[in-house]
Amino acid sequence: LAWNAWVAENPETDIDFSGVDFSEYGDVSFAGFHFPNGGKDFSRTIFGKGIVSFYRATFGEGDVSFYRATFGEGDVSFYDAAFGEGYVSFYDATFGEGDISFSDAAFGNGDDSLIGAMFGDGDVSFYDATFGEGDVSFDYATFGKGYVSFSGATFGDGDVSFHRARFGEGDVSFGAATLGVGDVSFIDAIFDAGSISFRATIFGKGVIAFADAILGKGSLIFDDASFKENSILFRNADINGHLRLQNF
Repeated sequence: LAWNAWVAENPETDIDFSGVDFSEYGDVSFAGFHFPNGGKDFSRTIFGKGIVSFYRATFGEGDVSFYRATFGEGDVSFYDAAFGEGYVSFYDATFGEGDISFSDAAFGNGDDSLIGAMFGDGDVSFYDATFGEGDVSFDYATFGKGYVSFSGATFGDGDVSFHRARFGEGDVSFGAATLGVGDVSFIDAIFDAGSISFRATIFGKGVIAFADAILGKGSLIFDDASFKENSILFRNADINGHLRLQNF
């Protein structure tokens, strides 16, 4: 790519796509792009109605911002993308109705924020994603009707929070995920009709909190989960489905 050749000659440069409207271009692809060290700003960027791909993009060191970015109706892929050590923000980003994939993405050791992110009705996948040592926040995020997967994801030693997140009708899976030593919060989260699976999940040493959460009609599954000195808090939680604890 000509872009990658330019980055090789300019390895320390801020990149600013903030406020750019890509709508007229249909599909937008940054697949395989290498970004230099420095800030990468896609805040308030409009991606239009087509497919958006950052497949195997590498973002280098420095902060990455998709603050209030608007993605269109097509699929969005950050599959196998690699983020550096800076802060990664999808704060208040809006995704369309397509499938969203962060599968196999690698996040650095900075904090990762998807606070207030709004997902459409497609599937949302963080399957086998790797998070660094910073805090990971999906506070106030809204998920649609599709399947939500954090299966096989690995979290570092920071806190993981879904405080007041809203999950739709699809199943939610953290199966075989690995949590670090930080706290895991689903405080005030709302789940709809789907099942919530922590099957074979490895929990770290932090507190796991479902306080004041509303859990839908689907099963809450902890089969074969592994715990280390954890406390699980269900204070005032509304559990409507079955609680499964086989080989707990």
